[in-house]
Amino acid sequence: MFYDNTDSWMEAWSNIRKEEMKEIEKIQGKRLKSIFKLPVSTSYIGVIMETGIWPAEQRIQYATMMLYHNIQNNDTTRKALQLVKE
Repeated sequence: MFYDNTDSWMEAWSNIRKEEMKEIEKIQGKRLKSIFKLPVSTSYIGVIMETGIWPAEQRIQYATMMLYHNIQNNDTTRKALQLVKE
């Protein structure tokens, strides 16, 4: 499933342009419609709301915040934490 594979790389995407985000959400919508065997004409928002799946943009934002949180709350010798503090 498209959604399960994104967790490993989406934190690295900090500067996604609006066009890229629209493309990601378009892919997410197509995959979800395919998985649930829904008509192509089904709205993306309708699929998201009915399934309870987060839109790609919010999922990427959440993953980025969790990465930042983990950097701040882990070992103080991490290079990433030193970079964040600078």
